[in-house]
Amino acid sequence: MKPMKTGAEQLKDWMHRRRFMQREMAEYLGWDETYVSRLLTGGRLPGLDNALHLERKTGIPVEVWASSELDSHEIAEPVSRAKR
Repeated sequence: MKPMKTGAEQLKDWMHRRRFMQREMAEYLGWDETYVSRLLTGGRLPGLDNALHLERKTGIPVEVWASSELDSHEIAEPVSRAKR
């Protein structure tokens, strides 16, 4: 059985299918481009609020980002800036 793709891999696939560049993805999500870059490289995991925001905007399940580091207090700022 094939292992499930990581959140970063699924986000890259989603962007590729829509021909989104990183800048466009950041605008679509209402987040800073640096934050999106770190998500895409696996250098950052979204907090719970941001994972939920990603799920609403892309359909990528929260579970793919799950780890012990997934926390609702981590990096809450991008969601608050999104105001969606």
